[in-house]
Amino acid sequence: MCKFETSLNIRRFFSDILAWDAGYPPFFKSLLRQKAGITQKAVLCLFGLAALTFWMGAYNAAFAQTIPCHVRLVFDTHPNGGQIVRYQLYMQVKNQTPQPLLAVSTHWLDKTGEIIGNSDADCRFDGIPIGLSQTGQCSAQIQTVNQRWMEKLGQMIWTEMVNSELSEFKRIKSCKIVGYRFE
Repeated sequence: MCKFETSLNIRRFFSDILAWDAGYPPFFKSLLRQKAGITQKAVLCLFGLAALTFWMGAYNAAFAQTIPCHVRLVFDTHPNGGQIVRYQLYMQVKNQTPQPLLAVSTHWLDKTGEIIGNSDADCRFDGIPIGLSQTGQCSAQIQTVNQRWMEKLGQMIWTEMVNSELSEFKRIKSCKIVGYRFE
């Protein structure tokens, strides 16, 4: 009985919408009925589009995650000889997709959540991407300072420059993943 009443109410609702043109000539009535049908279709399309937009936003928000990350100072030697200092960004990422994960695109955030930079980070280990439901390290080389700077500036100034850059990169407290690159 409830279903019958509901269907009657729905029919009455739509007949009321279409009957508001009662005082118009037949040509205008058919035109207004066509417009009412178009309007109803437009409202349904807009509602569907809004629902799809909301769903896509929620889908993307699930993947736009903020995770801890940090910068380390890595001392290395250049293949041609000489000292190299690399500033490496590191983070642990869990692959929640069914595709192998090659890299992530990140925004660097300070302690207040403000964006202070961005980069992509490679997530391969020995050329193998992070698999489904696996967690792995992603890293990005942010900057390199080679020995030529030390020769030009001297050991003391070079050391101050390296430490100054490191303290600037220490402002990075977390990373927000904003994109993924899959195999």
